[in-house]
Amino acid sequence: MKIKSFTGKSYKEALDLVKKEFGPEAVIIDTEEIKGRECFVKITAAIDYDEDCNDRKKEYFASYLRSELEEKRDCWSENYLSKEIKEIKNMLMEIKSQGKFNKNIQSDFLSKVGIRSEFISPLLEDSGEIEIYEKISSEIKAGYKLSNGKTVMLVGPTGVGKTTTIVKLASFAVKIGKKVGIINLDSFRLGAFEQMRVFCQLLGIPFCSVNHVDEFKDIYNDFSKDKNIIFIDTTGRNPKDRKYINELRKIKDNGLPVEIHLTVSLSMQDEIFIRAKDNYQLLGIDYIIFTKLDEAYNYGSIYNIFKGYNKPVSYLTNGQRIPNDIQAVSPAKLTNIILGRGLIQ
Repeated sequence: MKIKSFTGKSYKEALDLVKKEFGPEAVIIDTEEIKGRECFVKITAAIDYDEDCNDRKKEYFASYLRSELEEKRDCWSENYLSKEIKEIKNMLMEIKSQGKFNKNIQSDFLSKVGIRSEFISPLLEDSGEIEIYEKISSEIKAGYKLSNGKTVMLVGPTGVGKTTTIVKLASFAVKIGKKVGIINLDSFRLGAFEQMRVFCQLLGIPFCSVNHVDEFKDIYNDFSKDKNIIFIDTTGRNPKDRKYINELRKIKDNGLPVEIHLTVSLSMQDEIFIRAKDNYQLLGIDYIIFTKLDEAYNYGSIYNIFKGYNKPVSYLTNGQRIPNDIQAVSPAKLTNIILGRGLIQ
């Protein structure tokens, strides 16, 4: 087996170097973003020159699953872990006994990481391991920058973490020298209001609560005079409630330059958000934020919901620390997370 690292200015450039030297049968071992004066992507890949390609793939996948067992041993709950270990051991036994790495095994793996069946088949068409990785990373859109003049509104059902996420984003914006204002449209939950009020008081951020969307425009115009970035927290409601959706639509219908970020908790079933797509799309969703990665056991839902909405992923969150547990990600890193090869730090 030959192992080599390839470096490029983008994921595509590095991957092209892998394919040029090793061909489509190369196995990706690791990807890394190198940040400095310039940003680079390093891909470590391997190729086996044995004639029996299936043996190589079999051994690689078996080794990968063994490493996954060790990595997950400490962070998964005991009840869930025992079940998962048993299932993965059965997969290892199947690989050893059959001596092959075929599409059935690939399909089982993609299902294991949480990718829905209707999205698995297209990924497997004429695809080896490297092609699946390339398909996802070239398809998925990710990346975001908090810049002057932005108005960011978070929407989503109750319990996805909208208020906490806005607190993280606002704290980060203040840290990098932005003038920030927060408008609260969540008058239903007193706890959320109080959390936001105390936070804004501590950081000296102007904060205003609006009881009705019709009052919003005047407050917004006042805030926008001297604020670089405005954040809007909204009430968590059932997305099937068209009255609620229509109320929020009034904000964009007023011609205000608002970016709408659908906030999705990975601790909830992705079916909730996929079924609610038609209603949420009435708002004109611009981005998706995925929260509570630390509470999820796999991350295929990121791909599933992206496929449903086809909107860029702006941020991921993975804990309660403010502002640490939030970050924007590149398509390459997001693909690693989806396939279980790397977690948000």
